[in-house]
Amino acid sequence: MLEMPRNQSTPLKPIKPASGIQTMPLPAPSLGQSMKEGFGLGIGMSVARNIVDRVMGPAQQAPAQQAPAQQAPAQQAPAQQAPAPPPATPLAEFKKCMEYKDDYEACKIHLE
Repeated sequence: MLEMPRNQSTPLKPIKPASGIQTMPLPAPSLGQSMKEGFGLGIGMSVARNIVDRVMGPAQQAPAQQAPAQQAPAQQAPAQQAPAPPPATPLAEFKKCMEYKDDYEACKIHLE
C-alpha cells in the first residue's frame, strides 16, 4: 500500500469567532431554575430505577412489601406483654391503706 505524504508545511490555525458576533454571559441560576432542575433530575432517576427494577428485578424488598407471615411475630410480641402498672402516688397508697385498715392514724404516713 502506498501512503500519501502529509503536507506539514502549513500549520493549522485556530478558529477565531467572527468579529461581529459577541458572546453574552450566562445568567446566574435562580431558585426557580434550580428547583426545576432538581425535580427533573429526581423524576428522571425514579423512572430509570423503575425500568431497571422491571428488567432485572428489585434489588431487595422494602419492609412494607415483606410477607405478612414475617411481620406477624413482631406485631404479636408487644401484645403478649402485660402493661406496666402505673406508678404509685402518695394518694393512691393512702386510699389502698384505708381500704385494708380503715384507720386514718395508721394510713396518714402516706400523705406526708
